[in-house]
Amino acid sequence: MSRTRQTSPGFTFVELLISLVILSIVGVVAANAIVTATDADRVARSRSRNASVCREAYRIVSRDVANIACGKIHGRQPYSETSDPDSPERIMQLLVTPPDYEVDSERDSTLEALLIRYVVRENEDRTWRLERGMADLATDGTENDFIWGVIADRCHAISFDPVVEGDSEERILKRIDFVLTFTSPGVDRVQRVALTARSPIEKSKEGS
Repeated sequence: MSRTRQTSPGFTFVELLISLVILSIVGVVAANAIVTATDADRVARSRSRNASVCREAYRIVSRDVANIACGKIHGRQPYSETSDPDSPERIMQLLVTPPDYEVDSERDSTLEALLIRYVVRENEDRTWRLERGMADLATDGTENDFIWGVIADRCHAISFDPVVEGDSEERILKRIDFVLTFTSPGVDRVQRVALTARSPIEKSKEGS
């Protein structure tokens, strides 16, 4: 009586090779999808951050320009340019009298206005930042030390241009045009945001 040996079903070498190829293709597609999703998320986060920076910068600059003084105070013009002896940057100075400046009675007794300075400076990593300094101007014409803060940082480029009319004796600020340019890490895309902060004089001309 003869016996036949039953072999268990299995994969041939060709079938295993085909399976490995299919798995490799699926893995590559999945990896590309993950990388694409990660890049898209990074770009979205970067754009969201940039939009937030632009909104905050516009809010601050617009508030300062909207409350610029109507005339000289202690011989200081509402708009002027100054310089820092330690750096070559161009510094723009505004004389501001915001409405909430008279809320505090203690400030009213000794202070008359605010001095606001804007300057664009370069970071060590070759990006740019927009700084804002603020100092109190007292009724006797003296000023406190400037307190500086950064209102826009890590920009690919910053253009901050005041539009002024009049001569050196009486310079009237009409508006400030500024452009913030950003780049997303690892992506060849440039986000460029143009903003304009208008003075009361400019707004009144537009409304007339």
